[in-house]
Amino acid sequence: MRCSILSLVAFLSLCIGIPARSQTPSAKAFAKAAAADKEFLDHVKAYLEVQKAAEKSLPGMKSSNDQAEIRDHQLALRAKVMEARQQARQGDIFSKDVAEQFRKTVGAVVKGPGGDVVRRTIVEGDATKSVPLQVNKVYPDESPVHTTPPTVLMVLPELPMELAYRFVGRSLVLLDNKTNLIVDFLPETLP
Repeated sequence: MRCSILSLVAFLSLCIGIPARSQTPSAKAFAKAAAADKEFLDHVKAYLEVQKAAEKSLPGMKSSNDQAEIRDHQLALRAKVMEARQQARQGDIFSKDVAEQFRKTVGAVVKGPGGDVVRRTIVEGDATKSVPLQVNKVYPDESPVHTTPPTVLMVLPELPMELAYRFVGRSLVLLDNKTNLIVDFLPETLP
């Protein structure tokens, strides 16, 4: 009797459109996404430790109002970070698992409701001339830096204020706000 009741419940749920268990996101998928986010944030934290150590090695600034002094400090910090990260390569921050998760996440936003507006915002905000992406190199000062759409920012791990996400073409760039260095980039993030 119990078996026939379960069969009837299963049959009725199919008839009235209750989604099957296999169609809903699994706990395994959520765990994988959480693990990728944690790994990414651990890499970000390690980068910030390098940046902070480089900044501590510099003499302090006398005035925060002197533009020349601020620029000199930024250039000195940039040089120290570049020196400390000489071996940095694409994928150090956006590792394989992190890259897979970021592409899925951004893809879901772009393919979801309102995704055409998100894509258009990214494409229209893209730099007019191509920016060569290289880890541990300077994002060209003359190239425009556009903000990432809020709908994308809401689904990505939150960054500390020293870093920012930027799109250049189809690539997602992790940019150091203090030094204007490309920390890492993820090619073909935008589907």
